[in-house]
Amino acid sequence: GCAACHNTGYAGRTGIYELFVIDAEAKRLIHATDSEHRLREYALRQGMTTLRQDGIEKVLCGFTSMEEVRASSNA
Repeated sequence: GCAACHNTGYAGRTGIYELFVIDAEAKRLIHATDSEHRLREYALRQGMTTLRQDGIEKVLCGFTSMEEVRASSNA
C-alpha cells in the first residue's frame, strides 16, 4: 500500500453487478404471482451473474478484496 490507496493496495471504485437478460419466459415468471423463487432459479439456469459471483471474480482478478465485496453486497 501507499498514501494514494491509504495502505490498502486499492484505489478508486469498482462496481459489482448482477446481470440477468429478460426473455419471454422471464417476463412470464415476473408477472406470475408466486414466481420470485422460480424466477431466481430460472435466471441462474440461464447464466445470470449474481452480485456474489461478480464480486468474487473481481477479487480473483485482483481488483478488490473479499472484505470489500462482503461490505458492499452483504454477500
